[in-house]
Amino acid sequence: MPKRIITLLVPVLFIVFAFKMVDNQKAVERRIHYFQYDQAGYYSYLPAMFIYNQDWSFKFFDEHSMKSAQFLKKVEGKDFNKYPVGVSILQIPFFLSGHVIAGINGDDQNGFTKPYRRAVFISILFYVSLGLLLLRRVLNRYFSDWTVFFSLSVIALGTNLIFYTTHEPLMSHAYSFFIFCCLISCSENYFRSNKGRYLIGMGVCAGFVLLTRIPNAIVFIVPVLWGVKNIDDLKMRLNSFWGHKNYVILAILVMIIVFFPQLLYYKEVLGTFWVDSYGNERFFFANPLLGKMFFSFRKGLFIYTPLTAFAFAGLFFMKKYFPNGFWAILIYVSIQIYVVSSWGCWWYGGGFSMRPLTESMALLIFPLASFIEWTSTRNWSKYSFVILLIPFFWLQELHLHQYCKSIIHNDSMSLESYKVIFGKRYPIGQEAMDKREEYLLRPDPGRVNHDAAFRKKMK
Repeated sequence: MPKRIITLLVPVLFIVFAFKMVDNQKAVERRIHYFQYDQAGYYSYLPAMFIYNQDWSFKFFDEHSMKSAQFLKKVEGKDFNKYPVGVSILQIPFFLSGHVIAGINGDDQNGFTKPYRRAVFISILFYVSLGLLLLRRVLNRYFSDWTVFFSLSVIALGTNLIFYTTHEPLMSHAYSFFIFCCLISCSENYFRSNKGRYLIGMGVCAGFVLLTRIPNAIVFIVPVLWGVKNIDDLKMRLNSFWGHKNYVILAILVMIIVFFPQLLYYKEVLGTFWVDSYGNERFFFANPLLGKMFFSFRKGLFIYTPLTAFAFAGLFFMKKYFPNGFWAILIYVSIQIYVVSSWGCWWYGGGFSMRPLTESMALLIFPLASFIEWTSTRNWSKYSFVILLIPFFWLQELHLHQYCKSIIHNDSMSLESYKVIFGKRYPIGQEAMDKREEYLLRPDPGRVNHDAAFRKKMK
């Protein structure tokens, strides 16, 4: 089969599976499913701007039997939305299309009826699929057809990316995945051509990184180090930036312009251009909890998305099979896992697996591809890998099913409760659910942000 057909199969399969999952869960049918907690915060700017005359109090949520208090914080007596505006800005064309369709169909044009929910799903499906195509283009320059196929398959269908596309499509992570893919594409094109115009693209991407999820600014390391293999390469890269200093300045200005809507919102609502939206939430940089991040039954990455272990294993093979991205990705991943594991609420509230690493899959796909390329050099490793994919994909699909059916609790799982529900599909019976409930470990998110010893002891 031609390369184009093989590697294009994954985005197609991703779209098919996404529609199937949304249909099975009847997610679009349930209004409250999309518009609550974090998702409501990311989305709320759109109806406020285009339907409710810039009502930044977001009281229209309460008027439609939803709770604005779920995403509002208070500073000096003033309420503000603690979630950034980036997701809403990326959704604008889809939201407006949904608004028009709602009018044509005779649905209420209130921002919450089915045409708007469909628009949300189509929006994230479009961006993630486009991100996969961008990754495919870069991967095809370095790896074999089948390596690209398996790498894309694992990232698209074997991580929590599919969950944040279908079940919680208003969260920032899948949108950030797309932005990361764009930044990788610009970095690769600049590395290959040394043309200044790609620096402008990096500036746009950087602006959207900040506009969507500010802690993701760690990814700015990637365009600086992409293609750098040693100190001499780094000097050449810095000289290259200096040679394009006008483009660099323009890129910084573009980044600021893209980020400016966030500053305008703060100024409009709070009278200041900046506020710490995290409030009393904090990092514990002296106590990163790497073991819990990867192996905790509350939310461990390798427990609930076991296929990601292959990507981390690939870091050991990347210098041989993908030297152009080795230092950029290794340094990014090292800093990212340190920062993520240092956050006070180390399980990151409700969510499937370690959600702040979802966007990092855009970069972890390269060590994953390196690992797969290594397995292909030996028959025993090649067949072992393919055989392991079957139970790992089964386990991933089982976890997704259980989480979507509330069999896996969103933030309180333990080893004992996991044993009770392991292998079971909905409906599992009240007796099993009662037993699971007995073993749940309820978190205390307030205490972990102040008590380092308690945070460390939490399972």
